[in-house]
Amino acid sequence: MSDAECLYASRAFNLKGHGLEFEFGCVRNSCLDFLHILSDSETTLPWDDCAAKFIGSPHFVMAWVADTEYEFWQNAKDLILYTSRGKPYEHLPQKSNELPYPLERTIIDISANPGRTIFREGYFEVVGSLMWLGEPFWKLAGDEKSKVQTTDWLSISKPHPTVTRIEAYHKNFTTDVGEEGKLQRNLRSLLFNVS
Repeated sequence: MSDAECLYASRAFNLKGHGLEFEFGCVRNSCLDFLHILSDSETTLPWDDCAAKFIGSPHFVMAWVADTEYEFWQNAKDLILYTSRGKPYEHLPQKSNELPYPLERTIIDISANPGRTIFREGYFEVVGSLMWLGEPFWKLAGDEKSKVQTTDWLSISKPHPTVTRIEAYHKNFTTDVGEEGKLQRNLRSLLFNVS
C-alpha cells in the first residue's frame, strides 16, 4: 500500500448512533472528500445548521439533501436488486451493459431518471430539493451562477459569501413524476445543461 493509499484509508470512517450514521471518505484520484449523513427517522433534521459546519471552506463543492430510498432506486441498474426485493422491473427501460462476452448482461437504463447521480471530475451531477453549491462547483460544472440566481422558481440565498443555497421543493424528492419530476428535470437542466 502506498503512502497516499494509507492516508486515504486512515481518513475514512463510519459512525452510527442516536438514529444517525456518518460516513466519511474520499473519491480516489479526484481529491474529493465526501460526508454522507443518514437519518433512520422521518424527522426533519436542521440541514442548514448541519451544512453550516462545512460550507465555509474555500474547497467546499456541493451538498444536497435526498431521500435515500428514492435515490437508491433512481440509480439501481442491476436486475438482481429488483429480483431480490420482489420489485417489478419489466416496465422499466433496459439496455445492455455493453461489456464483452461473457460479462454482457441486461441492466436498467437510468439515463432518463431525474434523480440519477453521476460522478463527474470533482463533483456529482445530482439534484436535491435542497442544495448548497460552493464556488468550485460553478467552475467544475461549467455553468453560469447568474443564470441560476435569476431563476424565479427556486428559493435562492447566500448562507456564506462563497455558497449559494438552492431550495427547489419544500420536502425531499420521492418520485420522478408530476410536479417533483418536473422540478428535478428543470433543476438538472439548469445546473448541468442536460435533460
